[in-house]
Amino acid sequence: MPCPEVVLLVEGDFDAKIVKSLFTAANFPLNKIEIHCAKGKHNIKKLYYELSFNSRKKFAVLVDLDYHSNFEPEEMARNDLHLDEAVSVFCAVPTIEAWLFADIDAARKKVRNKKRGEELLNRIPLPDEIPYPRHLAQNLFTLNEKFEMMACDIDLNVATSRSPSLRKFIEGIGNLLGLEVMPLLGKCFERSVGRDLFCNLLDEVAPPDAIIYKTLDGKQITANEMVRNVREGTELGYQYSSDLLRVARDFIAREARRGDRK
Repeated sequence: MPCPEVVLLVEGDFDAKIVKSLFTAANFPLNKIEIHCAKGKHNIKKLYYELSFNSRKKFAVLVDLDYHSNFEPEEMARNDLHLDEAVSVFCAVPTIEAWLFADIDAARKKVRNKKRGEELLNRIPLPDEIPYPRHLAQNLFTLNEKFEMMACDIDLNVATSRSPSLRKFIEGIGNLLGLEVMPLLGKCFERSVGRDLFCNLLDEVAPPDAIIYKTLDGKQITANEMVRNVREGTELGYQYSSDLLRVARDFIAREARRGDRK
C-alpha cells in the first residue's frame, strides 16, 4: 500500500467524513491522504507538533474560521493556533457545514422536507456568508445525507465557484498531492461588487416571477431565477450580465449622440 504523502488535521469526526467525501468527489487518491481528528480546534497545535516531529510528510490543517471573512483567513488561523510556516492552513468559512450549500442543486436532492427546504434554499446567501450554517444543515439534512451529497451529488465546478474557502481547500490539497486541479475545477466566477450590483438590480424587479430573459433555445427566465444564476456565477448568469451591459452601453451611447444633434 502506498505511503500517505499528505497528513491532514481536522477538528472532529464530522469534518473528517466531509473532507473524505469531498476528496472522493474530486477523485483524489485517498490512500495518499492521512486524516487525523484533533477532537477540537484547541488540540490542533499539540497534535500537529506530535505528528510532524521528524516526519518528511506534508502537513495541512483545516479549521472552522467561525466568522465571515475571506480576507487572509488562513494567516489569521495560523497565528491563532501558533502554527509554523511548514504546515498548510485552510479555513472553512464560517464553518465546514457551509460547504454543504456550495452546490444548491445537490442540496435540493437531499433535504428532508422538500417544500420547506426549497423555500429556505432559495433565500440563503452564498455559502461563506450563511449566518448559521450548522443550524441550517441540522434542520435540512440527516447525518448520512450530508456525506452522500458531498461524495456523490456535488458538482465541484459549481461548489468551488460559490465558495472561495472551499476552492482554496480543494486547490491546496491538490497542489500538495502534486495534482493539476484547475482543469478539474474549471473557470471560476469570483464574487465581486459587479455581481452584487446585478443581483440588487434584479431584486428591484416586480413581480419577482416576471419574465426578464429568453435563452437561445427559447427558455424563459424569471427575475427570481436570474438572481440565483447571477449570484451563483453560472454560465447563464454570466451571459445575462454581459448582454445587459452591452445593451445599456449601446443605449447610453445612442442617447448621448442624440443629445449632440439637438
